[in-house]
Amino acid sequence: LSFQLRTIFGLHSLFDQLSHVKLQILQKSLQLVLVFEIHGTNDNVTPYEGDLNNEDGWGAFLDIPTTIEYFADKNNLDQIAIDTLQDIDQDDNSYVISYTYYSENTSNEVWLYKVIEGQHDWPGAWGNMDINSSEKIWEFFSLMMETETSTNLEKPQSKQRELLKIINLLGQETQEIKNTPLLFIYKDGSVEKKFIVE
Repeated sequence: LSFQLRTIFGLHSLFDQLSHVKLQILQKSLQLVLVFEIHGTNDNVTPYEGDLNNEDGWGAFLDIPTTIEYFADKNNLDQIAIDTLQDIDQDDNSYVISYTYYSENTSNEVWLYKVIEGQHDWPGAWGNMDINSSEKIWEFFSLMMETETSTNLEKPQSKQRELLKIINLLGQETQEIKNTPLLFIYKDGSVEKKFIVE
C-alpha cells in the first residue's frame, strides 16, 4: 500500500517505489510532503535495510531510515520525538518504536512506527499487536487535516492564486472529484487539502 496526498502513506511498499533517482525527482517537483510509515525490521518483502542492488527484482530502493530522514529534511523538521511503546502483547515477539519528526515552524510532520522484529504485517490485525495500524493511520490523517483546516482559517487565502494541478491519494493528477481527498496545488507553491462533500 502506498499513496501520496502531498502526504505519503506507506505500510512497507512505499519504499519499494522510491529509488535515489525518484527521490531526486520528488525533491524537484514537491515542496512539502507529509509521511506516515509503519515498517517491520524483519520484513522479507520490503526489507527495512532497502535493496539498492535490486536483489529481489522489484526495483532498487533506499533503506527506511534514509528515506524518512529525507522527508523530514525536505519538510525542515528540526525536532524528533522517539518513544518505545508499551509491549502489550509479548507473545508476538515484537515491539514498536515511534518516531515523530516535527518543527515549531510548520504543521507538517513525518511519522515512523518501527516494528522491531516485525515482518510484512498489518499491526493490530496480524503480526505485532501492540498498535492498531488502522487507528494510527486515522490519527495521522485526522491530525494533519485538522491542522491544515485550522491553518487555512487563520490565514486568508489570496484570490489571485492560479491552480497548477490537482492530485489524488495516489499522487496522480486528476480532476475535481467529490467525496475524495484531493490536493489542490497552486503556482505560488501553496497547497490546499480538500474533501468536497456531495
